[in-house]
Amino acid sequence: MAKRINVKLIMELSAGGLTQNEIANSRHFSKTSVNLVLKTARDLNVTAADLQEMLPEGENS
Repeated sequence: MAKRINVKLIMELSAGGLTQNEIANSRHFSKTSVNLVLKTARDLNVTAADLQEMLPEGENS
């Protein structure tokens, strides 16, 4: 089974100044996964602040 990637966490760590390598190594994500999350966020113009406004996964409004 594939490991779930916490996009919100990656975005927050990146916004906090961690490099992609630091995020990948500290959270045991692949560097490719971290890069893909951050690249997609840039392409969609989504920031960590935007994600803060979202409900946690699994919660309904």
